[in-house]
Amino acid sequence: LIGDYKNPILQPWAAEIVKKFGELSLAGITFPNPSNQCWPFPMPFTFKNYVVLVLQGRDTVTLVYANSEHDVRRIRMNAPHPKPLTPSWYGDSVGHYEGDTLVIDTVGYNDRFWFDARGTPHSEQLHTVERFERTNLGQLKVETTVDDPGAYSKPWKVRRELQLAPTMDLLEYVCNERPAEQHYVGR
Repeated sequence: LIGDYKNPILQPWAAEIVKKFGELSLAGITFPNPSNQCWPFPMPFTFKNYVVLVLQGRDTVTLVYANSEHDVRRIRMNAPHPKPLTPSWYGDSVGHYEGDTLVIDTVGYNDRFWFDARGTPHSEQLHTVERFERTNLGQLKVETTVDDPGAYSKPWKVRRELQLAPTMDLLEYVCNERPAEQHYVGR
């Protein structure tokens, strides 16, 4: 798990973290990550190998991620972000529709998670905008714009195509922490 610490959009402190995690990985040292520490998988990490159940309510959209016991996001529709915000794993999400596209604006993330298993960090300045668009009967296109001037010199995008399933079982998932692997290299 070696990230691109030479990526020119990384701020120097973020590049150093990615480099340190890569060095640990090359040395065979497992560092804490969402998978081995039972941490949440916030945006945009949440789409890695997950089934997403989308529940549309009158004033909310709830996203439930299968294969995880704690990944549930609640998006308030047509509402502003409250002030002040207390930073959290999933931040504060508000949404609206632009035609048939669900747009989710999220701010107020804490700085405890990464974007990938390589340790790519962010700051509490992180702001994401997700666009969910059903492209046909069986597919959902999700485009996420990541804007974090504290960690990156410019915004960047993640695009995913999700397959829609006619039915889905939400299976029980139990995560077992591995506290012996506490080799965290943070800022």
